[in-house]
Amino acid sequence: MVNIGVIGCGSVSQTYLYALKHNKHANVTAVVDIETGRAQKNAALFEVPMVYSDYKEMLKYEHMDAVVICTPHYVNREQAVTC
Repeated sequence: MVNIGVIGCGSVSQTYLYALKHNKHANVTAVVDIETGRAQKNAALFEVPMVYSDYKEMLKYEHMDAVVICTPHYVNREQAVTC
């Protein structure tokens, strides 16, 4: 089982969350978005147990094997390097 976090909860994230929810080898442990309401909505829709508003906090407290970055392209590099 691969534990996964999703950074960014805009519309494209739901495609990834749907696919991951139906993958028997994937376990989405947390979602993060600077707009907490969006993260809470996705967490409820896809049964994700943890919600964060800061991806660095998610990385600090969650034990993940991978992340899916669904944020605007201009912040992807920093997030990828930090992860």
